[in-house]
Amino acid sequence: MAAVFDVDPEYLLQEGGKLPERVEAELELLRSMRRAEVRNFAARALGPVDPEALRAIAKILDEDE
Repeated sequence: MAAVFDVDPEYLLQEGGKLPERVEAELELLRSMRRAEVRNFAARALGPVDPEALRAIAKILDEDE
């Protein structure tokens, strides 16, 4: 299984611990894409909104989880 997912076999045997760097990078990319999708949806759904409110919404979406 480790070879299929290209991870260290020890990683699969641990209950906790650090994620492999590649997995972390892919997760961060997915989070970024999800935030962008939500930001675009909010901009379309809200229509004309005060620019300050849009900045506040973007700030909330960009905060780390």
